[in-house]
Amino acid sequence: MRPSRSSSGPAFRSRRPCVTDLTTLAGRRLWIGIPGPTVEDSTRALLEEVRPGGVVLFRRNVRSLDQVRELIAALHEVLGSELLISVDHEGGLVTRFHQELTVFPGNMALGAVAYREPSMGEHLAEEQGELSARELRDLGIHVNIAPVLDLATRGDNPGITIRSFGAPPELVEKLGVAIVKGTLRGGVHPVLKHFPGKGDATVDAHLDLPVIDDTSDQAPHLRPFQHGLKAGARIVMTSHVIYRAMDSERPATLSSAVVTDLLRGDLGFDGIVVTDDLEMGAMQKHYGFEAAIRDASSAGHDVFCIAHDPELHHRAGQLLREGAQSGAEWFGDPTEITARLDSVCVLPATTAPDPVHARTVANAIAGRAVTVVRDDRDLIPIPAGVRCVVALPTLRAETGVENPLRGEEDASAFAETLEAAGLDLEIVQLGTEPTSGEVDALLARAGSAARLLVVTTNARFLDAQRLYAQRCLTAHDGAILVPIRNPFDAEVRPPDVPASIVVSYGFRPPQLRALGRVLTGEIASYGCLPIELNPL
Repeated sequence: MRPSRSSSGPAFRSRRPCVTDLTTLAGRRLWIGIPGPTVEDSTRALLEEVRPGGVVLFRRNVRSLDQVRELIAALHEVLGSELLISVDHEGGLVTRFHQELTVFPGNMALGAVAYREPSMGEHLAEEQGELSARELRDLGIHVNIAPVLDLATRGDNPGITIRSFGAPPELVEKLGVAIVKGTLRGGVHPVLKHFPGKGDATVDAHLDLPVIDDTSDQAPHLRPFQHGLKAGARIVMTSHVIYRAMDSERPATLSSAVVTDLLRGDLGFDGIVVTDDLEMGAMQKHYGFEAAIRDASSAGHDVFCIAHDPELHHRAGQLLREGAQSGAEWFGDPTEITARLDSVCVLPATTAPDPVHARTVANAIAGRAVTVVRDDRDLIPIPAGVRCVVALPTLRAETGVENPLRGEEDASAFAETLEAAGLDLEIVQLGTEPTSGEVDALLARAGSAARLLVVTTNARFLDAQRLYAQRCLTAHDGAILVPIRNPFDAEVRPPDVPASIVVSYGFRPPQLRALGRVLTGEIASYGCLPIELNPL
């Protein structure tokens, strides 16, 4: 059964006919994380005190599908049936179910497909949205905090990379609409983020506060959000970024110019506006916690996301209760806030999950996405029987707040595919930031090999990885640069050195298998780079 639609989005039943208890409304304005996979006594006590309107699940809350169902049931037992359960399950880089549910390749893989084959890319994106939503809804999850609609306009933006569909606004808007439609059809609310678009940022908001100067044209970055709203999205997440052209002093999180004037006024959005996690470095390093909540509320936010710290949950709940009961101006109009919260109800479950079809779609995206950026030395495909050394730096988490890389993935899917194609394979593990000694040893071992696969995970931002890649490309005639996490790593190639570069847009097993199959010629490279590279 599909949710009904109108030009302003899906039609919803009110979650509550009215709210007379301001204390209840104060709690509904919080979406919080909890510490572990069960509701311990301390967690139960906090939930009963704060009464949040939403709980956000993270990887720390996941052990198995049955355990997650039990956890969600326990949360409803404490907080009632109208509690919204949400999760960041974008696919690719940011996933919370690494083995338990289908892991799709992620946004930029879809962008690479759609940039060459627009109709196929949009079809696969809508399929991904629906199939992923059906799996989440079957667990009892109501909201997926995705898709990312930021444009990948800069190689020096550390917070987006493959989480974006790509750089062209028209590409991002069409794929965003497809994900929104599919997600709604699967019975889950999508969340458009990070409004009004942080593609031009050069700082990761998890770590510190980005500032986009007033020479940046934000209009192209708004287009995907405008189209996502028209497609029926009822929840928008803002960004911890200062946009000088809109508000010279305040980040979007705290800016009425961005939230009330632009999003509510110019774009006419009357759904829920939620902050990004208020524990991120952009907020914690520059703003007091209580002041941030007051200012975010004054700016026009309905919901405040606080992902981790129980003490902050307690403080936020107390502040909001006091603000509601005292009629504080910063709290906002309780009637209007209630109406917006009520406009997003639990959508009915639709069709049962189809994990077999979901894996087929994930493999199709991965296989069509792999892109041979250049092959100056005619090194691809690699023939059977060739000795091939694979240099593999380890992945690591980039932030302490959101930790998408926990070591679940290794190179086994990649190695198995290369070996199955008949290569004489040797894997050389390197540190995340390879030392000169490690690179010396690697080049000595690869001296007699016909191919050296120079895998990178973040060479665009790690000087040691950049130097490792440049040395290998310069010193070995059979070197192929293989960025598996960030395609902007291709920018580190020495401009005066012929190079072969293949990108997979991610390191999940379907992507590593597809990468191996392209390198060995089992399948052709179909993907087209949806970003612009600017050599360093």
